[in-house]
Parts: sequence; C-alpha cells; structure tokens
Amino acid sequence: MYKRILVPLDGSPLGDRELPYVRLLGRKMEAKVELYRVFDPQPEFFFPDEFQLDERRQAEEHYREEVMTGLGQAKIRLEEAGVSAQAVIHGPDVPPLEAPNPGGGTDKHTYSAPAEHIVQEADREDDTLIVMCTHGRSGLGRWIMGSVADRVVRHSAGPVLVLRGG
Repeated sequence: MYKRILVPLDGSPLGDRELPYVRLLGRKMEAKVELYRVFDPQPEFFFPDEFQLDERRQAEEHYREEVMTGLGQAKIRLEEAGVSAQAVIHGPDVPPLEAPNPGGGTDKHTYSAPAEHIVQEADREDDTLIVMCTHGRSGLGRWIMGSVADRVVRHSAGPVLVLRGG
C-alpha cells in the first residue's frame, strides 16, 4: 500500500500522539517510517542585543541538540516495537542528520515554511503517507496562528492522515 510514512514532528507533546498509530501502520504495511522535523533556528529578535554571535550559535546548537534528542527517542520507541524508522532534521544551513547519530540523509540546505517543506518532502517519493497531529486550535487562535496541518492537507498531492491533538 504505502512504502513510506512521513511523520512531521514539531517537538510539542502533541507530536507524540501520532506515534501509536504510526507504530501500528508501519507494522501492518511494512513501511519505512521517517520522523521529520523542520529545524527552525531562533530568529534574531529572540536574542537580546547583548548576546554575542558565539552565544547565539551556542544557543542554537543547544536547541538543535534538543531537537535531535527528541527525534532519537521517538525513533528508538518505534524500533523497539519492530518498526523500521529514520529520524531526519532539515533546515537552513543544517544538513539533514539521522538521529541519534549525525550524518545521514540527503544534503539539501533548503528552508521554507514547515507546511511547504513537509509537502515537498512527501512528494520526493511515491507511495508516501503523511501522518501528523493538529494542535486543535479553532476560532481566533487558528485564524492568527494558521494551521500547518491544514496547509499540508490542501497542498499535498498524496494522502494525509491528520489526528486531532488538543
């Protein structure tokens, strides 16, 4: 049916809610699972002016390590359940890395908004199912924040399974 399950994670506790479904689907379909994170470095305005360039780099490196740790833990949980999994991070000037050991993946050095990046990644291989969680925002919060899941559903050429998060 599907050879690949792409699982975009954003680091929030809601992101782990799709893992039981991914575990089940991965086993049933014998599909490879790709845990996927768009690395979003902290914007310049996040840092006070007194932060020096080295301190900013250290803060971003720490953030990146936290992202990799989270992906690595999710990967291990899937593999312990007998599901073949790969964890990949993509972002600006950050080559994709396979968690927990850096170095795997394809070096793209590209960045776009998360939804667009997810759709592009899914389109890279045929027979890809996207499984993701929505934050469950509604009303004004959804209008202001938008919904990555909505944008993925609207722009994806392939199937998307969206699980309600909150």
